[in-house]
Amino acid sequence: MTQSERLGPPDDKSAASAHRPWAYPALAAWIAELPKRFPGAVTCTRVGRSHEGRPITLLGLGRGPKRLLAWSQMHGDEETHTTVLVRLVEWLLSQPTTDASAAILDGLTLGLVPMLNPDGAVRGTRHNAQGIDINRDARDLATPEGRTLHALVDRFRPAYALNLHNQNHRTRLADRAAPVAVALLAPPRDHAGTSSPSVEQATQLAAVIREAVWPHCDGRVTRYDADYMPTAFGEWFQSQGVATVLIEAGGSRPGDPPMADLHELGMRAALLALADDSFRQADPVGYTSLKRQGEHRLFDLLIERASVGPAKIDLGVNFPSRSLLRPDAAQGVIAEIGDLTAHGGVRTLSAAGAVCLPGRICIADNLSSLGDAVYSRALRCGATTLLAPVTPDEIAAGHAADFQASLDGPAVNVALVGAAAELTPTTLLRFLQANVVAVLCDDDDADQTDLARSVGMPVVDTTAAPRLDAPAPTTVEAWCEETAGVAQRFGLPGRGRVQRGFHADLVVCDADPAGVLGGLREVLVGGIEALHPSGTAGGVLLRRTLGAANEP
Repeated sequence: MTQSERLGPPDDKSAASAHRPWAYPALAAWIAELPKRFPGAVTCTRVGRSHEGRPITLLGLGRGPKRLLAWSQMHGDEETHTTVLVRLVEWLLSQPTTDASAAILDGLTLGLVPMLNPDGAVRGTRHNAQGIDINRDARDLATPEGRTLHALVDRFRPAYALNLHNQNHRTRLADRAAPVAVALLAPPRDHAGTSSPSVEQATQLAAVIREAVWPHCDGRVTRYDADYMPTAFGEWFQSQGVATVLIEAGGSRPGDPPMADLHELGMRAALLALADDSFRQADPVGYTSLKRQGEHRLFDLLIERASVGPAKIDLGVNFPSRSLLRPDAAQGVIAEIGDLTAHGGVRTLSAAGAVCLPGRICIADNLSSLGDAVYSRALRCGATTLLAPVTPDEIAAGHAADFQASLDGPAVNVALVGAAAELTPTTLLRFLQANVVAVLCDDDDADQTDLARSVGMPVVDTTAAPRLDAPAPTTVEAWCEETAGVAQRFGLPGRGRVQRGFHADLVVCDADPAGVLGGLREVLVGGIEALHPSGTAGGVLLRRTLGAANEP
């Protein structure tokens, strides 16, 4: 029986198999239930507390002579391996008699810390509540989390350790424009890179992990790009004679299996090889031959060879580094413009022979008209943002609040605009409460207009933006003039132009050499294809609060 047959696939029926991160309260509840679900098979020991007093728990399982310590979420926004550890525990405890799990439980004693930095996890930040990077605290021990991990070397006495992280998902391979899926490092024990039994064993263990994951990620495995860091815990563990491997979960491409699946497979292989001592036969060249990561970063989306003005350029679009623990709406932004061929993209969109234009901003008929049919019509005319008129009476009746509460991932951006025959202090207050971005009003009362503008509320007439049913501009020049003007008049920063730092609300369109526009190829809302959607919609609700534009 091969090792992969012994390991088997991850059990998608287990309670912990969902591909989602673990928020701290859910993880704490799961830990509390473990001894009840598996009496005598697992221990849950509080080994420390975070800066804000949250328990840090060590899970103990197995009965073997070799001791391995693994910790995840040392950085609070790096959650992949927390899911991996949870799923690993579920597998070992719920299927303890299968060949692989029995070998691991008989050969190893495992100490697992699923979440070393709960304060950072709650905040969705790399650092702890003190603002300190715990993985730079191995020397000063200024953090309670760092002191807890440091003490586990004496308390648990591991011979092996796995330091589990996520790296930037845009990190690319050195030899091709594809995201690194797994990065490995056997940390050096000193500046000179002196060999030692722990370093040699870590190198062999890293080679085992590489062999296990390589076929399942198209060979997107690298050596983590770091030199000796005396303040990092991996190096400190190595210097204490603990054979330590750093494992970094990287990025994925459309169609890839979930990152947790890949890393669970690597983790199972590592534990089994340690348990049966087969890692000692691993050729360290499997690790030492790994190339370091590429110098450049991928973009989340690379739009290739688009005409923007007179130039043919690439546009690199990035999304904020989203943790699923923080599901706030956030749109892709044009990060770079120019010749970006050295970078590549996680996804690419060819715009060769086409122009790239800013998405149009149009006025819808009214609030009640909005829905999938109107969004589809907007996209077909190149509109990425709809301005929805709302009256003071509709606001008073709660219609605006109901609409905002129910809006969930629209196909286009939506912003409310106040509509009133005249602007009075009462109507202005209503509009402010509804977070409208501007007021449509033909009232020429200068005092009231000045009052609105004093709180950052643009007041524009009803012709300040094109209606959705009006013909779209037919030339590049007219299109760009329209979008820039509307964004400026309605106070929508970061929209209306194709420019570095602006939202990736874009239209890719055919055009002849004279700039006369042809058919639409694609419309992107927040960097997500909307004309030919393949997944989640990219639209968001645009708001204005406290007199200032407040983008998601």
